[in-house]
Amino acid sequence: MIQTNTDFQSLPAGDSENHPTAPPSADAASQSVAATANQTVAEAPVEEAPVAEAPRRFLPRWHPDPVAWVVAFVGAALFISYSVIQWKAFSVPSWDLGIFTQLLRKYSELSVPIVEIKGPGFNLWGDHFHPLLMVLTPFYWLFPSGLTLLILQDLLFAWSAVPITRYARKRIGPLWGTVAGFSYILSWGLAEAVQAQFHEIALAVPLIAFGLVHWLEGRRKLAWVEIGLLVFVKEDLGLTVAMFGLILIWLAWGEEAHRGVVAEMRRAQESGHQTHTLRPFPKRTRASLRRTISGGEATTGLSFFIWGMFWFVAAIMVILPHFNSNGGWDYTQNLSESGTATTSLIGFLENLLGPSQKIVTVLLLLVAMGVVGLRSPIFFLMLPTLAWRFAGNVTYYWGWQWHYSAVLMPIAILALVDGVDRIRGHARVRPTYKRWLAGTAVVVSLFGSIGMAWNGPMGALLRGEKTVNTVSSQAAQGAIDAVGSGRSIRSSLQFLAYLIPDNTVYWTGSVGDAYFDTIVLSPGDLSETGYTDPIEWANTQYGNSWSLVYSVDGYSVLKLDGTFNSDDAIAPEVLGVP
Repeated sequence: MIQTNTDFQSLPAGDSENHPTAPPSADAASQSVAATANQTVAEAPVEEAPVAEAPRRFLPRWHPDPVAWVVAFVGAALFISYSVIQWKAFSVPSWDLGIFTQLLRKYSELSVPIVEIKGPGFNLWGDHFHPLLMVLTPFYWLFPSGLTLLILQDLLFAWSAVPITRYARKRIGPLWGTVAGFSYILSWGLAEAVQAQFHEIALAVPLIAFGLVHWLEGRRKLAWVEIGLLVFVKEDLGLTVAMFGLILIWLAWGEEAHRGVVAEMRRAQESGHQTHTLRPFPKRTRASLRRTISGGEATTGLSFFIWGMFWFVAAIMVILPHFNSNGGWDYTQNLSESGTATTSLIGFLENLLGPSQKIVTVLLLLVAMGVVGLRSPIFFLMLPTLAWRFAGNVTYYWGWQWHYSAVLMPIAILALVDGVDRIRGHARVRPTYKRWLAGTAVVVSLFGSIGMAWNGPMGALLRGEKTVNTVSSQAAQGAIDAVGSGRSIRSSLQFLAYLIPDNTVYWTGSVGDAYFDTIVLSPGDLSETGYTDPIEWANTQYGNSWSLVYSVDGYSVLKLDGTFNSDDAIAPEVLGVP
């Protein structure tokens, strides 16, 4: 008799009725082979014996789940509330929202994306590779504001919870699947991305969520498009697509190895030789690899790998250098030990594995996966993102803050769900453990999400600490009103996204020798210049003659004489100037 006990599972297929040719799952293979173990070889010939049973519990092509939409609604409400308060409070963590607002304005004008915030004449096609952002142009046409981008990102993040929650409820049960959905929508990666304001990964998060879920459900054509589009969101995501292809090849190889071992054991039994129990992880051999490469699943994996690597290399070696004024990829220096070059292998490894922020990030991801996510091959999709972040010399890359971990959140929660599903299907796991497994893993993930959320941006919102200083906000809004429209502006960081829709805006730190006729200052902007009078500072710094047209609570607006109605200038006696 053939004794079997296999632990290998491939990514699950979809509904056999809808996908009659979909490849069978491997946990099903375990049950099928175990069933044939009680039969003689004569009763079950090798050529007729199934090496894998039908796919897992089948999921319909479309299964609307109201609970999944409730989870998404809660997330949207939280995210949008935070973004609106942040916008009204003029709380600006970086210049990125201004950059993307300027980009969408250029797209809405059907012009080349010259983003002056990055520098005079800077073409943003030479910065990062994100052509898919063009799909957001109609929304900017309708609502030309930086707040539009914030709300779009919030809605996209919330939308990504729909397939994840629906799939989790199907695989690990309605209760724990719902809790997993809330763990995802409250995850620290999404919350930090909301706080960091809009970035191109706003499109990547739902594409990853829908793409992986559709692949797991066997809806391959949809998944092909969704996962394939990631290469047009940001250049490094080409590596994630390539990794997905490698995972498919690895799984197909393991399935072929399993099939080969079963056949070999049956031949041995047929010839009267002693057989042994089938190992949980059959050895992958070159012979099984050759057979795998000729199969459909491996071909699909190879296609994903080539597609991802092609666009990654094309982006950083051809497209970005072509549009970049320096003729290269600006972020090459960020992926080295010192910012210029890696001096040694030891130095590179020290930089890759330390400091402690990287360890904390990995531990937080482990908690987000409920630990059992390590059992799923899905978690390997995290490796490309973590690799370039940890190899970089920019400290912002290493930790859990900012937007860099947002794309890892759907991977983490789906790895948890798939890991629970795989362990439950393992014949050697005790039934008691199987019953408690889903709840334990999801609770671990939820506690991690709640703990980080309460001490992060969403917690500040729920505790009432994220509020708007009415006086300061009114003063800032007054400065925007004083600027008007059609101006060329040198602005502090705080006002970039607010001034863009109606003006040409340069950032103070990259204005260079560009012409501008308006200066907007925030409180504290002159603190390190040695000047207290903004007019004296402007006349000295930029020459010509400037007039102050607005000055309230440290917010100041100066305009070049001759470019505005002089009656709008503030009289010296009002300013207290003799």
